[in-house]
This record gives sequence, C-alpha cells and structure tokens, in this order.
Amino acid sequence: MQDAAVHVHSAAAKPRILRALPGVLSDARLASGAACATAEAAVRHHNLLCETFAASSDAAAHHAAAVDVYVKHVESLAVPHASAHAKVAACVLLAQACLECGPRRFVASFGRWGAALGKLADGVDGFGNPSPSARAALRALAAMTRRASAMMDVPGVRKEAATVAQKATASATRWLERGSEEDDSSAERLFADAPGDVAHDAMDAIAVCLESHPAALRPKVNAVETALVRVLLESPRGSSHAVSRASRALARLPRTGAAAFESASGVADPRAAFSKQTRRVLIALHDALDDGLKGMEATPDSIAKQARAALVPAGSAAPPAFGGDDARRDGRDERRAETRLDHAARLFGLLADVFRTPFPSAAGVAVPADLVLNAARR
Repeated sequence: MQDAAVHVHSAAAKPRILRALPGVLSDARLASGAACATAEAAVRHHNLLCETFAASSDAAAHHAAAVDVYVKHVESLAVPHASAHAKVAACVLLAQACLECGPRRFVASFGRWGAALGKLADGVDGFGNPSPSARAALRALAAMTRRASAMMDVPGVRKEAATVAQKATASATRWLERGSEEDDSSAERLFADAPGDVAHDAMDAIAVCLESHPAALRPKVNAVETALVRVLLESPRGSSHAVSRASRALARLPRTGAAAFESASGVADPRAAFSKQTRRVLIALHDALDDGLKGMEATPDSIAKQARAALVPAGSAAPPAFGGDDARRDGRDERRAETRLDHAARLFGLLADVFRTPFPSAAGVAVPADLVLNAARR
C-alpha cells in the first residue's frame, strides 16, 4: 500500500492520469452516465489541473502537455453536433477547469471556452425548453464570470469577461421571458421550487453576472428588470425560492449604474440608479397597497397622498413603472385584492434585500427611510 501511495503522488502520476482521462470520456462511456463523474472526481481529488511544478522543470513541461491533451479532448465534446451526454459532460468539466486551472491558463483559455459554452447555452429539447446541456452551459458561464471577476486588471480579461457575462445574461433572460409567455401550467413548472429548476439556474446566473461584471449588463437593464419582475410578481404562491432569487438579482441591478427604462446619459452612476430603482419599487408597492387595502384603511387618503407627494412631487412626471408597462398584467385576476397584497409582501421583501445588499461605492447612498416608513405605516 505504501508503494502504491508513493506511485500515485509521484511527479509522473498527474500527467499519466490526465492522458488516461480522454479514454474514460469516450462517447460510449459517457452514455452510461458515470464516466463524467469519475473524471470530475479524479481531477478534483488529485489536483490534476493545478500546475505547481517549477516553470522550467521537465515535470512542469510534461504536466502542461498532459493538461493540454485533456483540455483539448473536453473542448472537442463542447460542440453543438455532439451527443447530449457528451455536451453535458463538456459543460461540467469546463466549469471545473475554469475554477481549478492556474491563472495563466485560465486567462489564455476562458475566451475560447466562453465562446464554446455560449453556443451550447442556446440548446433546446424537443419541447422547446432549455436542454440539460444548455442549463449546464449557463452554470459554467456563470462560474467563469465569477473567476474572471478577480482578474479584471489583467489585460484583455475585462473585455472577454463582458462577452461571457452578456451571453450568459441573454440566455438566462430569454428563458425567463419564454416562461412568462407560456400558459399558466407551463409558467408554474418554470417557476416551481424544484431543485435545479430552470428559472433558478437563470436567476442565479444573472445575479452572478451582476456581482462579477455589472458594467457588462448596463445595455440590458430593461430586459433584465422586466424578466426578473415578472418572476417576482407572477411566481405561484409558495414559490419562495424563485421569489427570493428574483429579489436577490433585482437588488443588485443598480450596480450596473444604469436606471431601467430611462434614456442613458452615458455616465454610469450606481448611486443614482439605486435611488431611482428604490423610488420605482416604492411607487409599485403603494399601487399594490391601493388595490389590496381598498376599503380597509381607516384614513386611506392622508397616508397615501403623503406618500405619493413624497415619491412624485407636484409638477414632476412619474418615473417608468417598475418592471415596464406590462408589470401589472394580473389586473384581470378575480382575486385582485388578495393578489395585490401578495405583491406588496413580495415588494417589501425586495426592499429588505435592497438594503441588505452591499453597495459598490465608497460614498454609499442615502437610504430613503422616511419613504419606506410611509409604506410600512399603511
């Protein structure tokens, strides 16, 4: 046993294992479902992608060449015409590679990996829903963006990371938009709280991109806000995980520095974006309370008018609706009051997430505590 342990941990072991893995990752073995997990575990347990040998040593050269062979084989699986199980394995193993490989290899490779994964993220199954490989590709793109966020000062990384983040967000937003356009049963399946849900993958990817590279999402704030608000307000009752994920992503949207549905000034201002989004959320919250508490408030006019006057001063135009013009598509619901009170509760939860989320500015922003208190008093 001691001799075996010495052999496994010898300098030559890592290259040998890496060169053997392409055989394990053959299409026939991947079809059985266990080969990908075996390769993933081998890479993780033996740190096969961690190139720690002295740069000028023969061991380093042999190890680097073996990593090249392994990565090249994994990349060969990440093509649209590959089998379904091969594409899923490629996404899983490339996500692992982008997290475990050395910084130099990551910088040299992640643009190429992002392009390959971006093509797979558009895949659909026979019903038009995101395929398993598309969902795996989206998770890999999010992991890649998170890793790149720690290297933004390296030449070329910021631009490549922006491309990856934009692709991940575009795919995620498209999934959410498609779910909101389906009938009620399809939407309920999309926004369900089942583990590994499609909408969960999409919202997690958007949140990661907003945290890791918010500037890349600046041109897409309208589409992102619309999709997330629909999930926040239209998810079926009891979909707490879907609602919390949408709320978490929306709370990070001001990091882009752009205010949704307003003409861009060309200058990124997270503080202004934060203030404008908070104001629009509070207006939507009062709209929901107006409908939900109709006939229930002792002094409906005084508190509501005071709140409105503070949010939309006389003579000024009201800001764009939170979520866009279609954000209140539930107006025909026969249980309107009950539904709108549920919306108010979700918007209160969003405000809590907004104020808990770290703000990316040394100066910070002023919290409109009096405006929030006006809504809470109702």
